Amino acid sequence: MVRKLPRGIPGLPDTCFVDSSAFYALIDADDSHHRECVRLFTQLARSRARLLTSNHVLFETYSLLLTRLGRHMAARWLSRLQLHVERATAEDERQAVKIVLKYRDKHFSLVDASSFALMERLGLPSAVAFDPHFRQYGRFTVLTRPVPSGP
Repeated sequence: MVRKLPRGIPGLPDTCFVDSSAFYALIDADDSHHRECVRLFTQLARSRARLLTSNHVLFETYSLLLTRLGRHMAARWLSRLQLHVERATAEDERQAVKIVLKYRDKHFSLVDASSFALMERLGLPSAVAFDPHFRQYGRFTVLTRPVPSGP
């Protein structure tokens, strides 16, 4: 008989959105968030959390890696990506424009705002992100470090 491993670690979500800032921190060893990010993704993997991102974040991350770390690293990341990529809908895009126009005191990019709209549509409460805009938006739990271990 095969035993199923329990899903989840207390304090970590079952499903989590991943932003380009988290992908970048995970890949660039010189990034100030790299060590914490590696530990967080290790915990998420152990908890068997379902990770997903959007097609917009996929494009943004590839462009960021291409510009900062070169074609080889960008292509390597793209070819090894193993998580669900949720396509932003036309309604997500309309909502993103509304978000950008509503929050005049913030500098949300359209990719950030489309991520917020997509997360709201899917009912996702958590994101791995080092971009301060996720906290500024204020509607999600933003994971930036591993949860403390039990006793």
